[in-house]
Amino acid sequence: MAKVWINPAFKDTYKKPEVPKQEKPEKKPVKPKPKEFKRKEPVLPHTNKTTHSENYFNKRIRENDIVEFVFINNMTISGCVEWFNQRYIKIKEAKTGDDILVDRRPIKYISKIEQEVTSEQ
Repeated sequence: MAKVWINPAFKDTYKKPEVPKQEKPEKKPVKPKPKEFKRKEPVLPHTNKTTHSENYFNKRIRENDIVEFVFINNMTISGCVEWFNQRYIKIKEAKTGDDILVDRRPIKYISKIEQEVTSEQ
């Protein structure tokens, strides 16, 4: 242990001076603002807020085009698109006229079938 010299003459100089406490002014209670709930909208790079696939399907529905769907197992279905959502597409089959509900996940690609215009003369 180190030796420490304590000089009794300096005992008053090391005391902290007492600062008188100042009274703080009373703060008025602040009313909390109500939280604003904002709907989370999908962040899309374009302004019309529809995806390319939605635009494609809306165009096919409007024009009543016959579309060919090719699946990942190379099975094909052709028909008119009646409606769609994020997971399914409802098709009116071209050959039989049956309504078919198709899951969108196993679709490999979709192509429009060009119809030949025949003029009778």
